[in-house]
Amino acid sequence: RGSADGRRRGEPPLRIALRRAAVYGRGASGVVRTGDDRVDEPALVVLLSEGPLDGERTDEMVRGGRAHLVVESGPDTWTVGPLVVPGVTACLRCVDAALAEEDDRRAVVVSQLVGNEVPSDALLQSLALSWAVRDARTYLAGRTPASWSASVILTRDDEPTVRPWLRHPYCGCAWDLIASARAEGSEPA
Repeated sequence: RGSADGRRRGEPPLRIALRRAAVYGRGASGVVRTGDDRVDEPALVVLLSEGPLDGERTDEMVRGGRAHLVVESGPDTWTVGPLVVPGVTACLRCVDAALAEEDDRRAVVVSQLVGNEVPSDALLQSLALSWAVRDARTYLAGRTPASWSASVILTRDDEPTVRPWLRHPYCGCAWDLIASARAEGSEPA
């Protein structure tokens, strides 16, 4: 007999979550794909990258309407998020566009680093992966995780920092907002 949350008797909660999530990654951690292969359309995909994540991968997720959580390392940091729900939250391109407003050279530097592994601190990596699992489980349970349209930045020396993101008007994922605002005769917020 099953429980109220859909688990079979004695089945741990994480197993039910894994039936609804998939993990893709690259880097020394060696994660290629996990989850249940019988799930064609997981409710959430976790994209793990040791170094900057290739935006092409997240573009596929946005175009496919697939919710995804970005987890990537940088020099002395790990970042969990944003958790992207296409058409609802900011995507990775929105984040890139917002950061480009702060540093117009960022896109060039990131494009040169994509595909190159960044050495990472094992403790920070464990913390980031644990945080990502927590946020994935929170989202799959129908609640709002810390990385919802935000990045949780983890460093060795500081407390975790949460940086919220808005859908960016220069990103294609926000064009529905711009079009609907123009149709109503106003500008998007």
